[in-house]
Amino acid sequence: MLSIPLPFVITLLLTILAITLYQRQRHVPHSLQPSTLKPAIGFIGLCAVMITLVGIRWSWDIAFIRFLQPIVAATVPSAAWYCFSQSQSQKRLSWPHWLSPIVIAGLSYSYPIWQPPVDALLVLLYVGYGAVMIRTAMRISQTTETPPARIRLSQIDQVSRAEFIAGCALLFSACVDLLLTLDFALYQGQHATMLVSTAQSLLIPLLVWAVVTVGQSIADDSPEQQEAENSKPTTTDSAQDQVNYSKTIPDISQIDHETRQTAVAIKQLITDRQLFLDPDLTLNRLARKAGIPSRLISEAINQVEQQSISQLLNHYRIEHAKHLLLTTDDTITQIYLSSGYQTKSNFNRAFSNITGTTPSQFRRQAANSD
Repeated sequence: MLSIPLPFVITLLLTILAITLYQRQRHVPHSLQPSTLKPAIGFIGLCAVMITLVGIRWSWDIAFIRFLQPIVAATVPSAAWYCFSQSQSQKRLSWPHWLSPIVIAGLSYSYPIWQPPVDALLVLLYVGYGAVMIRTAMRISQTTETPPARIRLSQIDQVSRAEFIAGCALLFSACVDLLLTLDFALYQGQHATMLVSTAQSLLIPLLVWAVVTVGQSIADDSPEQQEAENSKPTTTDSAQDQVNYSKTIPDISQIDHETRQTAVAIKQLITDRQLFLDPDLTLNRLARKAGIPSRLISEAINQVEQQSISQLLNHYRIEHAKHLLLTTDDTITQIYLSSGYQTKSNFNRAFSNITGTTPSQFRRQAANSD
């Protein structure tokens, strides 16, 4: 029976995923087109090429593939970092990130002459990018840090988790390279094929998942989308729908007047225009609407409210959801979509963290108390 090596099976699945994302992007209206998925689609293509080279290299040991594989491998960590950097701003990959594949290409070309430490440099490259991504993910998860400006504020935790997992995957890949070095030193590479095929077949899909996650969490900031956003009519809360949320803050006298005014202005803007109901709200969009730099907004909310802007929005959204649970017969799905959430899992997690119960239990308890 025909046996297909695992790397080629993974390549086929990655190709199908890339085509699916590309087709989904083509069928979305231009004004709403998720251009943020383009880096993710490119990364999937790069990973498909990478894992195909791995399959060819360790199945047939072709000399040209031996030369090409480390060059492509050197581009994977910088490409992953670039995809995550898009959460802050739309920018090109700066030239220093291109140095590593260029250096690896030069060293690989000269390998027959003096056998440079290509594998050691790849290990350092993966460790460096992995450590940076893990550090960034941990900073994002801290409430005192300014969140990524282009990420939907309801999905900050998802992006932080995805970047942490991607960083760990890069570090694990570096560990696999070290195991390969030991295998060649001690066992003449007897386990190399199994190690490489299995590790890459597990790690590449994990990296792809993380990159697609961040790509889908970025709100489109194209000029067309900004124009459509600015043309939306301003809505105000009625007396019935007004969300009342306040928090007693210790030592507020220590906060300067300008910071307090900024926090008050942002809270008023969010409630008056019901911005918390916008599932695509990002720090960038909030800053444009308020006319205040995003960092000042984040710092003001952190100091005055003692929480992040995403946590503040969650409180407004959950208060709105509680009102709908008590006063309507809408389904849970209708309620979370009407409250600014895009997925039920995010809604349930936020609702449970704030109220200590699930939406269904909250509605039943309210009905029983009546």
